[in-house]
Amino acid sequence: MYNIYESVVSQTAQTRSVLRATITAVKYGKLLNQYITKTNALNLTIE
Repeated sequence: MYNIYESVVSQTAQTRSVLRATITAVKYGKLLNQYITKTNALNLTIE
């Protein structure tokens, strides 16, 4: 019984870290998109 509980806890921890990584990736992806869009806009105005 204890082993089952332990594996559930470790799976939950893994799921949390995966979710956290995914959320971080999404945030950085949005920031990167904004940066690229701004840079492209600047390049267009310079040309």
